[in-house]
Amino acid sequence: MEFSNLEKRGIADIDSIKLIANYGIGYMKGYKSKLKGDEYKVLSEWLIQQFKEGWEK
Repeated sequence: MEFSNLEKRGIADIDSIKLIANYGIGYMKGYKSKLKGDEYKVLSEWLIQQFKEGWEK
């Protein structure tokens, strides 16, 4: 999936990804009980960066 796909779906920002990580989306379950404190923000920032770079690292 490319970053533009996230933008088209309206989920290309930290807050949207945080909600998805917390509560899940579609078949993906949420990880509210596993992520603590700022881990949501770190995960969201990392995911956005990976999408922008095309997951090549």
